[in-house]
Amino acid sequence: HVRRALHLAINKQAISKAFYANVAKPLSVLATPGSPGDVAGFNYAFDKAAAQAELARAGYGPDKPLKIQFLSTNNTFPSDYEMARAIVQMWSQIGVQADLQEITLAKYLELSHSSKVPGVMLYSWANATGDPEIFAGKILDPRLRFSTWKEPELAKTIDALAAQADPDKRIQGYRDLARLATEHAWSLPLL
Repeated sequence: HVRRALHLAINKQAISKAFYANVAKPLSVLATPGSPGDVAGFNYAFDKAAAQAELARAGYGPDKPLKIQFLSTNNTFPSDYEMARAIVQMWSQIGVQADLQEITLAKYLELSHSSKVPGVMLYSWANATGDPEIFAGKILDPRLRFSTWKEPELAKTIDALAAQADPDKRIQGYRDLARLATEHAWSLPLL
């Protein structure tokens, strides 16, 4: 419920407008629009009321705020720290007190590789190929040190997709995985 609340509370379109002149497209899944892993028609939109309800299901809200650490680089990618500051403000409106801390990419990688990241991290992920294996397949593989979600059962799903010889079934499998990751808030794709 907390992860869903955090995701629903982020107005991605407002962030795109404020920092990227609406050029950065809001994402609902771990794939860029039009790429093979994109889930056409699926939208995980900003919904402040739904975010408050999800947070309340976890026992938090304005009267009992959730306190978390939020890590962000500063100038590793354009407007990263400014975007993090905006997200902190959006979260504060539903009852989340995020302690924003600047972190270097080197320090984040050190913490990530030792599974000691102390909170939520704003991170930029690149995929020059557009193949969904590089998005959902790597970001969600629990065996990889930098993965965002450490559910051991996902390894079976990812291995089955890697072994899938039918390209259409393989792509659809990654789309299904990306949608599931958003619905369960295993990762919070932004822009």
